Amino acid sequence: MLLSIITVAFRNLEGIVKTHASLAHLAQAEDISFEWIVVDGGSNDGTRE
Repeated sequence: MLLSIITVAFRNLEGIVKTHASLAHLAQAEDISFEWIVVDGGSNDGTRE
């Protein structure tokens, strides 16, 4: 199963890091693959990186 997730973010580096960790944990626990598309609105806090 492939799960596609789209997230819109703006200056939310901490939230993106936490969300990635949660998604990775869930994917491993449920044995699923996922693609994660993050749309950044011009953040300057490292969110894009």
